[in-house]
Amino acid sequence: TQVGDPITEKLYITSVSNEIDGQTLKAPNDLSTNIGTSSTVSQSGGIGYIADPTGDSQYDQFLKVGDTARLTNVLVVISSGNNAVLNGDYPVTYVSSVDMRIDISGNLTPWSMLGSSTWPLAPSDTSTIGPADTYNKSLTDWVTIDRIKPERVVANISADNGMYKDSGKRSKQSASVTAEIQFQLIDDDGNPYGPIYTKQGTVTGRSADATGVSIVGVLPSSSAVRVRARRVTDLDFKFSGQVMDEIKFSNLYGQIEDTTPNYGNRTTVH
Repeated sequence: TQVGDPITEKLYITSVSNEIDGQTLKAPNDLSTNIGTSSTVSQSGGIGYIADPTGDSQYDQFLKVGDTARLTNVLVVISSGNNAVLNGDYPVTYVSSVDMRIDISGNLTPWSMLGSSTWPLAPSDTSTIGPADTYNKSLTDWVTIDRIKPERVVANISADNGMYKDSGKRSKQSASVTAEIQFQLIDDDGNPYGPIYTKQGTVTGRSADATGVSIVGVLPSSSAVRVRARRVTDLDFKFSGQVMDEIKFSNLYGQIEDTTPNYGNRTTVH
């Protein structure tokens, strides 16, 4: 007896990853912090010091020691018509939520204009500090599935608050965001090997109703696997109005096709 539409998917033995907790996938162009009105800068030798005592900048949200920080449109007004432009890529030697230190030895000339004083940074909407490598920073950490050796992985990407653009007119406009999962096989000793495979899916909507997409990645062979995800689509800063396009990495499963030949009488498949 069949009730409803035919089931088009095969049946799978499924292992769920408990490490996935709905992490928000950040857009590549949203991995930086703006210069606040309380931010200061100084230098000593080959080290530059940047601080925001309010903690609003949250430097360590996107940067860690060993990363390369990119300063964009960052400047100090030394005197009328005389600015120290500190733009560039600098290795991070220390970072916390309120301050950071960077190696400025490769670009000492503008920093030497600061002398031994601590200066306020000029606040601006276009002045940012963030990672130079936004691609790798947009990726989540690897998550391993090894309780079974799956044939495929399934990732659920959700837009819990809906997906739309609202310019204040009568109806909302359609919006869409593309996400990507990456997966790589793992050997019996837990070591990854072979290429990193990718599969993308797009979440589309035009309302505040929750929506999402399931991305299915088929492995070349049954194996333990590690998986990570990223948001591909940038934020739309040019749209004049509200943009609701936050996406989350909601669930991850590893699956093996169930080849049970007969389930017996009174078996319900939902």
